[in-house]
Amino acid sequence: MADSWALIASTSTYFHNYRHTANALSMYHAARHLGLPDSRIILMLASELPCDSRNSLPGSVWNSGQRQHDLYPPDVEVDYRGSEVTVQTFLAVLTDRLPPGTAASRRLRSGRHSSLLIYLSGHGGEEFLKFRDDHEMTSDELGAAFHQMAIARRYAEMLVLVDTCQASTLLEPIARAYDDATPSLPPIVALASSAAGENSFSLEIDATLGVALSDRFTFFTHRFLGSIAPDSPPEASYLRELERSLRLSPLMSTVVRVEIGRRVVADTLQLRRFFSLSPALLRTTYEYVNESVGHSLPKGNVRASRASRYARWEQSEAAAFRSRFPNGPAHVRHTLPECAPCISAPDLTELRMLTIGCVCIVVAAMLLEERAKRVWRLGGAKWSSIVHEARADGDQNAEH
Repeated sequence: MADSWALIASTSTYFHNYRHTANALSMYHAARHLGLPDSRIILMLASELPCDSRNSLPGSVWNSGQRQHDLYPPDVEVDYRGSEVTVQTFLAVLTDRLPPGTAASRRLRSGRHSSLLIYLSGHGGEEFLKFRDDHEMTSDELGAAFHQMAIARRYAEMLVLVDTCQASTLLEPIARAYDDATPSLPPIVALASSAAGENSFSLEIDATLGVALSDRFTFFTHRFLGSIAPDSPPEASYLRELERSLRLSPLMSTVVRVEIGRRVVADTLQLRRFFSLSPALLRTTYEYVNESVGHSLPKGNVRASRASRYARWEQSEAAAFRSRFPNGPAHVRHTLPECAPCISAPDLTELRMLTIGCVCIVVAAMLLEERAKRVWRLGGAKWSSIVHEARADGDQNAEH
């Protein structure tokens, strides 16, 4: 297997940015099912989209209204999620300057012979990319990280895909700054979804979810990767073929290629090197990836392997259920197993907060009641003493 790695990031929060999370997950699945194991993919999702209370299809993410392939199955491994996705964390992953004790599975362990894929999706502007609507990563910061990676020999070649508004402006300043200063910089080839002053557009709005499901650049890139057949000639996965496919697609924006560092023949850059394609995995991959973009597919090894995976999962779940409830049913099927680990957390948090609030109200009511009783008792005693004193004074006056 080639020494290939991928860093895939969605940097947007809020439910109306559904498409950005779907974009990242689409590329994640394209990489995985084209042969890149999860241990070589760093996935960063800034939004807890599958568990958002506004998600009418909880525990799932889709990139097409046909909903043929759930992008959030139980085996998705998200390395950084929610508030962990920051500019500092992203740059630290690139340069391997993470805090001591960071798990190896959350590190980008690429080296001098590595082919590195970087995919970014979110909101961008002139020479910046927004993270969680709070901070911005500038072109200078990204360029400095690339330079540090080159010095540390963390890649041999890099492919960068950016799907944002004005995406080319995030990369073009890097090309201008580092081409002359560092001619030995290992080659970086980037495709941007839009030119300066252009927006990057979404594809379709789902009536059930009420949001756009995918951006055009990512959707058609994902479809191109899924079209690579097992018997395709090598030129079928050239970068120029991807560019040609995107230019013929209804993107409504201009695809821009940016080359940084040492020049290579970018037209014939093999995308297969970034996904570790192997003949053994290619046929299964071809069928599986195409399913997510709505093609009619043979019902071969892909669905059998998927059924086998879920059968094994169900067997383990049933065994766990029997161990906990010996008198219960022998077979259990959960309709949304992927939803449990993430939906339970916010629900439990809200439940804890509600419980604490109720306890505080009850305690406050009890304290107020006790105080009222004490005041009543003290007031009654004081009134009794006043009456007693008045009677005593009356008796004394009567004697005189």
